[in-house]
Amino acid sequence: KYDSTGKDVIRLALLIAAHDTIPDEANTGLIKIGREGCSKYMSVAKWLSPDLKTIEHIAPQTNKNNVWDESLYDTHIEPFQSLGNLTLLPQDLNSSAGNKGWKEKLLYYQSVAEKDPSKINDIESRAASLGITLNTTTIELLKESHFNEHLSSISSMSADDNWNRDLVEKRTNIILDIVWDRVSKWLF
Repeated sequence: KYDSTGKDVIRLALLIAAHDTIPDEANTGLIKIGREGCSKYMSVAKWLSPDLKTIEHIAPQTNKNNVWDESLYDTHIEPFQSLGNLTLLPQDLNSSAGNKGWKEKLLYYQSVAEKDPSKINDIESRAASLGITLNTTTIELLKESHFNEHLSSISSMSADDNWNRDLVEKRTNIILDIVWDRVSKWLF
């Protein structure tokens, strides 16, 4: 949980889970183990990278205007604080994403995970097609952001998909399984 575990431990877990994983095409929004070398995240360079500096809550910590799945905010379990609802972003994008709704946040994640530069340059029209108006500063932030493979599983989702408790719980379990599988080899 974000609020009860050290931020460095959360960041490390997210980096471990991003290392050599790929989007699970059979389960949109989820990851699975990929081929060795496909996604290098376990390095000092990644740990120190400003592109992976902050922990982003996909469903924000506050459900302003009740635009997110209300069950994510169950006061007993707080799924919005769990690992499956977290990702890594540069500080400026994290601040910009803030408490925005799913469609706008998804657009951010898709931009950062985009490999085709022409699609990044077309961000304003892509946003407009979703009924989203981005300010000039945000457009520049998204255009100037560096590619980050770890967002590919989330960015494979569509604006019509739902970011909900069930998905967050599945993501949490998969991430924890991957982390345990990798860390237990170091420990034992």
